[in-house]
Amino acid sequence: MTKVIALMYDFDQTLAPQCMQEPLFKKYGIKGEEFWEEKNAWVKTEKAKGVNLDFEFAYLNLMLKYVREGKFPRLSNAELKEFGKEIDFYPGLPEFFSGVTETIEQENADVQVEHYVITTGIRQMVEGSKIGSYLDGIFASEFLEEEQDGHNVISGIARAIGFIKKTEYLHLINKGGNVDTSIDINGMLPPAQRRVPFENMFFIGDGFTDIP
Repeated sequence: MTKVIALMYDFDQTLAPQCMQEPLFKKYGIKGEEFWEEKNAWVKTEKAKGVNLDFEFAYLNLMLKYVREGKFPRLSNAELKEFGKEIDFYPGLPEFFSGVTETIEQENADVQVEHYVITTGIRQMVEGSKIGSYLDGIFASEFLEEEQDGHNVISGIARAIGFIKKTEYLHLINKGGNVDTSIDINGMLPPAQRRVPFENMFFIGDGFTDIP
């Protein structure tokens, strides 16, 4: 029986030294630090009103606001995927993924290595990046689109991944729900039937928000 080892990674400051949105900011003359400061200020403003605006929803909504204001004109999911190609990674990537897989699987015939990214960042950007093809799964935030004057434009939030929600995907991978969608992540499943035991999981991140 094949044993699966799952290596799971945060993205920003873990695989890439900067936030993945930097190529987007650079394209439209937006200073990244000012964008994130604006996001933080918005969270504080809403909190003062008695509204709990989660950080991940704040930055995704701020991106949508920039689209409406023309700062990110007609931004689409397809364009986000293209921007992903411009993301810079730490030295050794993406070669690390194939290298560690080959090393472990060559020495252990009954072992299968899988790589996953679980991030608050944007799925299309990870997919479009040079590591996208090395990954067995990407769990990240996503936008809805609508047609505007013949163009697809991001218009709403489809999924927002926060650090607490990352835990959900560990359970999904543990039970094998990412491979067999008929598996109920909330249902009982005996440990012996779980595809990836927790002791076969490695989660790599850069800070406390990356500890599921």
